Amino acid sequence: MQIKWKPLACSITIPLVFGLLVGWLTKDSMDIYEQLNKPAMALPGYAFSAVWLILFVLMGVSSYIIYVSPSPERVKAMRLYEINLLLIFMWPIIFFTFQSYFLAFVIAIIIWGVAFTMVSMFTQISRLAGWILLPFFIWVTYAAYLNLQILMLNR
Repeated sequence: MQIKWKPLACSITIPLVFGLLVGWLTKDSMDIYEQLNKPAMALPGYAFSAVWLILFVLMGVSSYIIYVSPSPERVKAMRLYEINLLLIFMWPIIFFTFQSYFLAFVIAIIIWGVAFTMVSMFTQISRLAGWILLPFFIWVTYAAYLNLQILMLNR
């Protein structure tokens, strides 16, 4: 497979820009996170930025593989990916800015379903693209669990 550098760079840049924008919009949120009652499995706040940086790069690479694929299913897969990015953008704003932990949990469950479908769809188009998304799916599963625990511990 011949790498198309400009589409690859764009594919990686798009989720990173989403991440930077939402990070900027919720930049004061770690104070909120630190004050919450959290389960024992909760990571420290500073770890989230590093994890999301890696996940955004992986999502970008995976989306690039789908974007350049000759599969007719790639258009549907890319639409699902766009929905995924929009939901990921919304979640921290709802969780941190509005401190609506229940609504954030509902969105986390929707993200989980979209991520599961996206991994399945990407895998059908390219096994590599699907495998690259597995860390994202695992993270979303953990994040939904963490969101639920925070909801329950901070009523």
